[in-house]
Amino acid sequence: MTKLCTGPFTSTARLGTHKATPPLNKITLKTEPPIITLLINISSSRPINSQVQSMAPQNRHHNLLRQIEYRSFVKTIEIYHFPHHLFSVSQFEALCNTTVPGFVRRLESTDTLCNYNGSEKNLVPDGDDVPIGFTEETYLWNVFRDQGSALGFRLLDEDRIEWVLFDALIDDVLSNATVDNGVPMFDHVAVLECGDSSRSWKGTVMGNLEHRDWYRGLAAAERPILPLGRVEANRAAHDRIKTHRAQAAQAAQKADANSRESSE
Repeated sequence: MTKLCTGPFTSTARLGTHKATPPLNKITLKTEPPIITLLINISSSRPINSQVQSMAPQNRHHNLLRQIEYRSFVKTIEIYHFPHHLFSVSQFEALCNTTVPGFVRRLESTDTLCNYNGSEKNLVPDGDDVPIGFTEETYLWNVFRDQGSALGFRLLDEDRIEWVLFDALIDDVLSNATVDNGVPMFDHVAVLECGDSSRSWKGTVMGNLEHRDWYRGLAAAERPILPLGRVEANRAAHDRIKTHRAQAAQAAQKADANSRESSE
């Protein structure tokens, strides 16, 4: 069970409970502001890698984590929407750094899901666009040897994926974390399969290209160059522009509909 209580903070977050009840670790953090108190109980129902796995060429920025070869990474990738308008990615990373067991470090990579001209490599179905104020986020579990995992936050306007690495699984955090008024911090929206479910892709390098692109992004991740706060300020400006354009488009559609009604 992890519980987060904040003082004069614009957002509150609460990391919820799990059926398992190992001993709790109480941590009190004093910042200016707020004062944050947490009870931590992180567990997972994910299967642990029990077999010896082949290792991919290793990224020195992964510290002691060893990423397995793609042909061995047959796990699904879970896709979420993260409400950065309520709780920023940098705030979440600060929370991980101080309170979430297993946190290793943050990294960044280029957006491996985009072409060089900025267009999407993979077709995005109508209605599947990420809402304004949200970030597409993925969970790569058991992508490292001995149960490590990674979260990838896709910062679309910055051609960048922000990576948060763990040496454990963090299913409880993803399932139970909430922000203002109970809004899920991680809203599960899709599952990305490794390949066609009609056959086994283990031992091959084929399969779902989007699945592979996320893996490639993690494999190429490096030490961040820009402070995440500056990147998020740019994203907030982009969000305001998108909101203004969406409102203008809606107003134009409404005016057009009224014009047609009056002419009939």
